[in-house]
Amino acid sequence: MSLMVLQSLVFEKEKFTKESATEWLKTYKFNHNTVTETDDFFRFRQMSPFDFDENTFRAVKIKSGITSVMGKLKKGTSTEEWIARTSNANEAYQASAIIRKVKDKWVLYSHKGKRLGVFSSKDAAMRRERQINYFKHIK
Repeated sequence: MSLMVLQSLVFEKEKFTKESATEWLKTYKFNHNTVTETDDFFRFRQMSPFDFDENTFRAVKIKSGITSVMGKLKKGTSTEEWIARTSNANEAYQASAIIRKVKDKWVLYSHKGKRLGVFSSKDAAMRRERQINYFKHIK
């Protein structure tokens, strides 16, 4: 089974300026350096589209005015390679788990996409992530 990976984040110009979109990306620790502007959108690439299988792209609305473009990496590209290419070493460590808001709950995912828990608050999800990282590195 291939993991769906974030390729781009698309911001509607009706709801965001370039500066407010950049601030949103910085707040949630996404790449904000590579932007393409159209008449209606700002597209911030997280990875090159050439790293993905062509017919696997899907658009997922994540918030009013923000859409994520997801796809499956080409065969031979591991998740670890993806993390190494899209972030520095410190951010790659932080990417070992991902916390996302789903409806009214906070969901903790592993970097492989496995759901590690559902929590009522972001603090609880972050606390569990720290526990997981602590026990993962004990020998």
